[in-house]
Amino acid sequence: MQRTALTAIVDPSIDRHWIRFEVGDACSLPLYLKVFDAVILADVLCRLPKPSICLERMQGNNGLVKAGGILVMTTPFSWLSQYTPSNYWLNDEKNIGDIFTEFDLIHQEDVPFMKREHWRKFEYIIALATV
Repeated sequence: MQRTALTAIVDPSIDRHWIRFEVGDACSLPLYLKVFDAVILADVLCRLPKPSICLERMQGNNGLVKAGGILVMTTPFSWLSQYTPSNYWLNDEKNIGDIFTEFDLIHQEDVPFMKREHWRKFEYIIALATV
């Protein structure tokens, strides 16, 4: 497999101390995490045992997204019972919208992408992206 080295260049006028990235279990996020200006959930819902727990944690008194903040979410709705029991599947935008009572939908679109599984197999996917 061919690899390409990439270098990220940050404009020196940007104060990087205001940016923080967190990695953790999306269904068990610590309560000390809260009040982010923006949160990105990229293709993670379909691999969670109870995706509604993650979504509920985005809003409310202990929510990750501050009032007036932005949640960017993508999901291809490619549920597999090995990750998520079928009774927890969120099968469309309405199911997700029913959970999000404190967000306004700003933008929504289908985003196509290609995933390479190995050198002979690629998967074409269209994810739902919402802001």
